[in-house]
Amino acid sequence: MSHDVQFDLSDSICPKLVDARYGTMLARKAGGSMDNGHRKESSVPINVRWPRLLGSILVPVSAGIVGSLATYDELKRWYPTLEKPSFNPPNGVFGPVWTTLYLLMGIAEYLVSQKSDSDPRYVEAVQRARRLYALQLGLNTGWSFLFFKLRSPLGALIELVLLWLVIVATIRAFAGVSRTAALLLVPYLLWTSFAGVLNASIWWKNRDYTLARAVS
Repeated sequence: MSHDVQFDLSDSICPKLVDARYGTMLARKAGGSMDNGHRKESSVPINVRWPRLLGSILVPVSAGIVGSLATYDELKRWYPTLEKPSFNPPNGVFGPVWTTLYLLMGIAEYLVSQKSDSDPRYVEAVQRARRLYALQLGLNTGWSFLFFKLRSPLGALIELVLLWLVIVATIRAFAGVSRTAALLLVPYLLWTSFAGVLNASIWWKNRDYTLARAVS
């Protein structure tokens, strides 16, 4: 009698215990795969290397300082004499905007450079992305010298078109390494697009007088 009762109890409980254990194993496996998937999707390094990050930010900021050397005097002497469109921003807007954009550039470059350290498969992609990044930074600085130092809105406009294309290529290259880094460059592309429209408008309004003013 007791044997029958014990058999009945084990027959009803054991499958439930097995099912419970099997369900727990499945849950653990599912949780592990979700964790692994989350780690794969993450493109932001967990441990921030502050010296490297500050160095990445310092590079575009330094490029901006070099460009400002060509801009400072001409903003006071030559630029006010140009006829400008109605949507031309006040001079005080450009400094804060570019400072913010340089900061975003530096963070984006840092995220991309760190990717090759954490995953060797990205080494070639990171090198290509950083070459494009350096090229656009050089073109960015060169625009200031063309527009202000040489007083050539047309030359600056032509160079700005090239800069815009290189920025697009840089964003695409960054997206192949870090989507976050690519998104950080979108405001830069938008502002450069606006700057292109402004540059073209200034050139058009002053096309008959630019050369004479540059000589004088």
